[in-house]
Amino acid sequence: MAGVEEKDIDRLLANPPEKIEIEVKYKIAVTVMELRFWLKDCESPI
Repeated sequence: MAGVEEKDIDRLLANPPEKIEIEVKYKIAVTVMELRFWLKDCESPI
C-alpha cells in the first residue's frame, strides 16, 4: 500500500500520535488521500 507497512498502521492505532515518527504519519496520510481520490473517481455520475 504505497510504501506504508501494515505494522506502521498497527503502531499508529495502538500508540499515541506523539510516539509515531512524522515520516510514518505522512506516508499514511498520503495513502489515505490517494485512496479517497481514487474512490471519488470510481463513483458513478448522478
